[in-house]
Amino acid sequence: MSYRNSGKVDPPVELEAVDQQASHEGDGDFEWTLDIWLNLGALYLTYFSCVWAQAVPGSSLGFIQKAYPLEAAESPWIAGVGSLCLCVISSFIGELSDIFGRRYFLFFTACCGLAGMLISSRAESVAVIIGGQTITSVGFSVGYLTTPLVAEIVPKRSRSLVISATTFLTGVVSIGGWVGMAAVIEHDVGGHNEGWRIGFYLGAGFWALAFGLLFSYHPGKRPNPEGLSVMARLRKFDWVGIFLATASLTLILVALQSGGSTFPWRSAKFISLITVGTLTLVALCVWEAMGAKHPLVPRQLFQHRNYAIGLAINFIEGVAAFGSQSFQSPIVLNLLQPDYFKSGLYNLPSAAGTIVGALVSAIIVYKTREVKWIAIIGCALLTVSVGVMALLEPNINLAAWFLPTIVSGTCIGVFAVLNPVIATICTPNELVATSVTIGTSMRGLGGAIGIVMISTIFQNKNTTYLPEQMGVALAEAGLPVDLMPQVLGALSTGNTAALLEIPGMSTETIGSLVAANQQAYADAYRYMWYSLIPFCVLTLASACFLTSTKHQLTQEVTTVVEPRFSKGKGQHELKGKGEA
Repeated sequence: MSYRNSGKVDPPVELEAVDQQASHEGDGDFEWTLDIWLNLGALYLTYFSCVWAQAVPGSSLGFIQKAYPLEAAESPWIAGVGSLCLCVISSFIGELSDIFGRRYFLFFTACCGLAGMLISSRAESVAVIIGGQTITSVGFSVGYLTTPLVAEIVPKRSRSLVISATTFLTGVVSIGGWVGMAAVIEHDVGGHNEGWRIGFYLGAGFWALAFGLLFSYHPGKRPNPEGLSVMARLRKFDWVGIFLATASLTLILVALQSGGSTFPWRSAKFISLITVGTLTLVALCVWEAMGAKHPLVPRQLFQHRNYAIGLAINFIEGVAAFGSQSFQSPIVLNLLQPDYFKSGLYNLPSAAGTIVGALVSAIIVYKTREVKWIAIIGCALLTVSVGVMALLEPNINLAAWFLPTIVSGTCIGVFAVLNPVIATICTPNELVATSVTIGTSMRGLGGAIGIVMISTIFQNKNTTYLPEQMGVALAEAGLPVDLMPQVLGALSTGNTAALLEIPGMSTETIGSLVAANQQAYADAYRYMWYSLIPFCVLTLASACFLTSTKHQLTQEVTTVVEPRFSKGKGQHELKGKGEA
């Protein structure tokens, strides 16, 4: 029976019975053949290229702004277009690949990534860089399919292990990419203010290597229980749902990413974008519930309650994790270490924590075949780390910064493994990619909302605390308050030497002004962390409702790779769940 194509939704108890049957039918040995490793290698290199393409250009944003100061207002879209494309494309790309197969989607990914990186690397304006990054973003948004693809070619019990390797690669990019780019840029490799181009050159090289290695990726054919032709399957696809999802998410995310920067929150542009986007999202929900014969989000995904709980965790954890991670670098620069290269070193605890969290949680899940308790522990630690970050003060030592950031990084590593594992083991085999990419889209939407929320809270508090603190510092130094715009302008650019040109200014006064500026930022950041605590608590509460996964983490393999160099054995497929 095909869950995807039947109109009937079986009750959860039947699915659990099938899971128990799978635990007995799939207990054979799995052989890690050369074909398996070649397939995994191609997918891992593609994933690494995706992470590099998304993370590294954003880390160079400040220096791109220095290279093109007249276009600095548009430069945030170099990073912003990536999260926009990822959230929108993830809402439907999984189902397309579940229907039409995997291989050519990944070749498309590599071509987009290579072309986009080369365009951005040779750009002579911010607009061209954004154009190149748009092409690249389409590529890595499709390329993140690699997470469910590495999972489906190994036994369900081993999925946590292979997925943790993708998180390890993310940590490698965070450590090697960020710190390496900081060193390259600081030493003006390629010319003054030209070091940022190196990241794009390297990214293009990674995509070229991935394209070549993808020729060794040969997954089995996707199940087609009804034997439908390509045109018949295209006609059954929910094109109205894709249009409404794309339109609503694009409008909402553009509004959230532009509000407060490109145009004010109360402007007609923001209000119109968010209103039309919200109404379109409501129309999508109505269409999916009442109008779609074959919904964009298949109802068969929700037969097991763990998937719905997993989506809730994806969204809420996205708010907390994206929010906390996005402000770590500004906190370092404003409170702890103004030097760009040295500030990059302060990101190492978080990246190391992500790697450790992924590896440890993967091993525990593999050994115990349970995700509930590691999820609860991860949520609890995330709550603690956010609470400790609210206690930060200016000029704390590295040890004080190390504890909360490595804990928050560990939590992100835990959920990077758990969320895909939960999605892939409690949904029908023919919907593996669909289940994961919908979760990715939910997490991205939560992250966008979280970043806007805490940014607004920070800005509102900072506009109150900064004038108060600086006014007191100027009054104590016997200087007029009228100097505040000039002082704030110099401090915002790090040009404290310019303050010495002000009559009556001394090095002691500059020191007190810098301290007041840092204290104002610290007080404003504090409320930002307070706002994230309720989301952490909600994530913890959601994790408590997860059910046992012991009967689902079996030796069953969803997609057996094509044997080209070796003959595999013991690679079980579960019959009766839509597999050919």
